[in-house]
Amino acid sequence: MSDWSQAKAREVIERQITLNSISLAPDAERCEGMIQMAYALGLLTDQELQSLTDRLNDTVRARRKQLRNNQNAALLGLAVPHA
Repeated sequence: MSDWSQAKAREVIERQITLNSISLAPDAERCEGMIQMAYALGLLTDQELQSLTDRLNDTVRARRKQLRNNQNAALLGLAVPHA
């Protein structure tokens, strides 16, 4: 595969990870599919597969925690930082 294809695959995946970090409904499923497809096409190495999957899962977990904390604070009448 070409360097351009590999770079473009990583760019699209990175963009999806970033979008999950600000989403009101973070979901790893679509991005996991992108990562798996890029790996199957030989655009990612084993190490990149693991690294991107870990980053995605950490991002989704952190964003869900942030949204949950904001919702709990709102229920308790506390000041909620902007999400």
